[in-house]
Amino acid sequence: MAEITDLIFKVKVAKMLVNLKEKEMNISSLARASGCTYVYATKILHKLMDLGIVDIKKERKYQVVSLTENGGMIATHIIEIFRRAESKPEVKEGNDTKN
Repeated sequence: MAEITDLIFKVKVAKMLVNLKEKEMNISSLARASGCTYVYATKILHKLMDLGIVDIKKERKYQVVSLTENGGMIATHIIEIFRRAESKPEVKEGNDTKN
């Protein structure tokens, strides 16, 4: 469990999963869109494949990456976390905790 959480909570890895939620991509395009190198992306994607989060298939001369069902659920949760982190908290009047 620790390995998977340590991996997906890295910003570049989270960006990869979010990008893959939108569409399947080849590794070089995914690396570029996620702000990392091809070598780093390849290393991480093979770990994610071993964990059952992504699938990598060969199409012509490219390796195309897509999310598994589990990977899609994880990406959805990451998107929700990003969305909530970027929204301003709602401040309710009358909730003063001073006595």
